[in-house]
Amino acid sequence: MSKITMYTTTTCASCQMVKKWLTMKNQEWEEVHLDEHPERQQEAINLSSSTTVPVTVVEKANGLKSVIVGFKPAQLAEAIA
Repeated sequence: MSKITMYTTTTCASCQMVKKWLTMKNQEWEEVHLDEHPERQQEAINLSSSTTVPVTVVEKANGLKSVIVGFKPAQLAEAIA
């Protein structure tokens, strides 16, 4: 199973969509609330080269890492496959 980390903010509508999608796919994830942990914002920027949320990081057991910015179901599906 993949390790999923999602960087979010409380006002992000796309974040809610990604959470709902992952729930429908029976996936578990670690959520990093950037509102509560602003010190981790640079971490999200370094991963995504973007200041947009959500930033969803899917890491496979073999170390392969996918970074998806925003709500992109096709990319999410490919990453968790």
